[in-house]
Amino acid sequence: MLATRLAILVRREYEKRRMRAATREVDLDQEGRTTLALLGRAAIEESRPDFSASLHDVLSLCRTSFKDWPLGALSTDDGLASVRLLTDQGVPTPDCADLVRGASNLADLEEGVLFARLMEQIKSSVAGSDRERVYSAVREFIVRTPVTTRGALHAFMTSARTMGLAGVLQNEIYQPTPRPIDGVVSTCEHCGSRLRRATGSCATPICEMRHGRGRTGVSVPWTEDLIEVGDAVLTFWVSPGLDECALYDEARALGRDAVLYDRMDACDVLIDGAIALDLKANLSPISLARRLNAGIGRLARYSRRIICIPDPIIVVTPAFIPQLRARLDPSLPSLEIMSSADFLKELKGA
Repeated sequence: MLATRLAILVRREYEKRRMRAATREVDLDQEGRTTLALLGRAAIEESRPDFSASLHDVLSLCRTSFKDWPLGALSTDDGLASVRLLTDQGVPTPDCADLVRGASNLADLEEGVLFARLMEQIKSSVAGSDRERVYSAVREFIVRTPVTTRGALHAFMTSARTMGLAGVLQNEIYQPTPRPIDGVVSTCEHCGSRLRRATGSCATPICEMRHGRGRTGVSVPWTEDLIEVGDAVLTFWVSPGLDECALYDEARALGRDAVLYDRMDACDVLIDGAIALDLKANLSPISLARRLNAGIGRLARYSRRIICIPDPIIVVTPAFIPQLRARLDPSLPSLEIMSSADFLKELKGA
């Protein structure tokens, strides 16, 4: 499938850039060159201009949905019209990861590496009986505080008794915030992430979809102490985490027993010890179905399992949930599919 080949190309080029390796077209491997050749052939067959000669142009197009590409073969390819492979920050999207995961073992994106490093440090520095609490506290802090200061991070690690994780938190998950020309950093008034001043849009994908562009945000004076999470963490942890924390907060406010990231991420939110929520931020129901059909992992341990889709995704693709249900393997353990808003209504009505 052409879309899958493109996802693999995106993944490999992203890794090269992350490692600061050369990214010229001549550095493409044989599979990458074949992918560009197939793109060119598809364009010729559709009597369209051939844009495949430039890797830069192809990667720029990967930041847009397939339906917006100058190539009909992709917009009709197995219902993947809404898929885009790169975020505006150039990070492979969850849909990209799932396309790659279904084709090879290349799906260990930067997020997977960070998850492994966090788990490694927890296991080496935290007593077994306290690991779940520490993991939950760290993930919650990251979602709620994507931009912070080294001082605030140190205070959190001290109060949460997580100083053993200083290495991965200070040097890998968080990074220094670049100094703007005017010395002022704009942050989102809704989630606290960096605001792109050129467009007034949030760097967190789901938040941008929910609140749009053209915002001024909150002005924060830049200091050398200011730090922020990286783009991969924004895409894979903070973006779905906004709804995870919102549903967790609502459950707690209603007097329900709620846990974030139960059993070190077996599910995203556990309510009353039985209702397990797993938030998914895929823009394509097709790629999400492929991922779920490959197995639901430790989510299978819970008695009631709910896949929650953030509402902005439903706004963009109103048929997302029925399309997802129609493509799920009937042999899977029972899964309920609903939007975050619908689950919230159920929670309040219970």
